[in-house]
Amino acid sequence: MIHCNMSPVFVDQVHSRCDAPTKFGLSTNTHGFWTPCVEKSTFVETKNVATPGGPHEVKLFAKGGQIGLSELTDTGEVTFTPLERIRTHRTPSQAGTCRWYNDYRLPADHGAGTITVRLHGNDDDRKRKFNRTENVRPIPPGDRDFERLYRRRNDAESIN
Repeated sequence: MIHCNMSPVFVDQVHSRCDAPTKFGLSTNTHGFWTPCVEKSTFVETKNVATPGGPHEVKLFAKGGQIGLSELTDTGEVTFTPLERIRTHRTPSQAGTCRWYNDYRLPADHGAGTITVRLHGNDDDRKRKFNRTENVRPIPPGDRDFERLYRRRNDAESIN
């Protein structure tokens, strides 16, 4: 149970204007109480990176919309290290439309280079039933530009 407007909040009492679920990272359980959210984490793709020691495979994962690296620790726990987004850019396709991509900086132990990740799905994604646009956000929460851009969202949507 959490507090929204200084009173206990249950699922049947929440109004659409209450920001408790998003503000506190909560979702509802089967009993109608708010419980902590668990961010969705999934494998995105494998990239080949050239390093001074030779080619290196990097497995990319998404957690809460962020691209990063997941590694297994000595204790068997999985750690997620988000990658820093350098830029978001678009490239024209042959069909005359544009495709969007993000460039990320790799950590030093993975070659310290830059990798490009596409933000649109393709046939490989469809074959494995992976919805890339659901799992990878162009500018996810935690990104240096997220707060500045997200607060403008209501203004942009109200024009439509």
